[in-house]
Amino acid sequence: MEIKKVLEKLWEHEPKLWNGSEEVSRKELGDNVDYFSLRQIQSSILLFDPSFLPKNYSIIKSIVGDSSKKWISKRGLSNFYEEEFKELEKYEKEDLIKSIFEEHQNEIFKRFGLGSIDITEIQENQIKIRVDECVEAYKSSNIGHPICYNVTGILAGEINARFDGWDCFEKSCLANGDSYCEFILAPQEHIIRQIRSFLDLPTRGSLTLRGEITNMLSESARKKDYSPILEEMANYVLYLMKDLKSYTRPQLGTKINIKTLQQFYLAFFIEDFERGSEILYGAGFEQGKRLGKMLSGIGFEEEMSLRNILEKLYERLGLGLLRFRETETGYRAEVKECALCSGLDLDKKICFFNSGFFAGIVSTMENEKYHGSEEMCLGVPSNDLCIHKITPVSKKQREKEEEETQEEEETEEKEKDKKGGNKKLDEN
Repeated sequence: MEIKKVLEKLWEHEPKLWNGSEEVSRKELGDNVDYFSLRQIQSSILLFDPSFLPKNYSIIKSIVGDSSKKWISKRGLSNFYEEEFKELEKYEKEDLIKSIFEEHQNEIFKRFGLGSIDITEIQENQIKIRVDECVEAYKSSNIGHPICYNVTGILAGEINARFDGWDCFEKSCLANGDSYCEFILAPQEHIIRQIRSFLDLPTRGSLTLRGEITNMLSESARKKDYSPILEEMANYVLYLMKDLKSYTRPQLGTKINIKTLQQFYLAFFIEDFERGSEILYGAGFEQGKRLGKMLSGIGFEEEMSLRNILEKLYERLGLGLLRFRETETGYRAEVKECALCSGLDLDKKICFFNSGFFAGIVSTMENEKYHGSEEMCLGVPSNDLCIHKITPVSKKQREKEEEETQEEEETEEKEKDKKGGNKKLDEN
């Protein structure tokens, strides 16, 4: 099945998703994972290519919106919000909106471990929603910028399915130093004005941004310093490795549903599969390198073998049952009940983050460049596990990669110069 169809299926509005009656897809690990499994991917992308993460917002908005519209249509409510809703009394409108978000959506959010919803304000053309213990930002370092693009996309999809032309913007965020995450739901032109004000952008449309929310968020994300995340990630891994108590959310604990991780992960492939694969592999590779350096620095390799470290880490996070072995040609990683693809019906392999992660940590520990590739994926029918092959990169291949990297950097610099010139022209 195509990845987009798989993602749509994960977002289907079905009662069994809300009451927990669906079958468990993993017999040994169950269908919950540590929320750091999602945060690790999110943070790795922020450190590798921060402009890529906001794309998650637009994809999720579209998928969730379409799913919600189908659910509304099945219940004969397609015209209700366009016609009858306008005739309701103010208190009736408020009660209906509260039932949608504080009851229906809040139940789904809690079940999937996304957070806890509370409406703080309802006006004619604006709704404010507070999300406590938001999975994307809980205990996050203060990076001075909202980062909950996934939740923003979910709320945008739900509101746009009922009120055409409405959108969502995260105004307050734990990652911005705020005490909770707050989202503004309003007509798109109102949202765009708020984003421009928040990001201190010109009030009129520019040649480079063209008023598109995703482009504005991506452009802004490039300019932030995400280095505080490094210490946050290192500390969390140490908690896991030393069997210490991790950051438990008072209401929701440390677990999220496996579908939450899969919904988040699959969205990065929808717009451009090749680009998504490259970003996820690269982000995983750099995360593996960071972990390798951290383990070497604190002398973990003297207490435990690399195999034991990785196998323990994967099981504790709920990422899968890992069997990591050295071979004659490099290393081999076998992952049973892989959290990224377990229970899915895919037409191609998708665990690029894991391949990159294994290659990155081996490259650091061996002090030599290694490459990872997924030979078999559990998400593809008839396969019972994921298999990753980690092999040394030849000198010729390394030189080719270095040339390609240099060309990409030069292209990016030219694009930045071009955008800078366009922006100056627009401001003039």
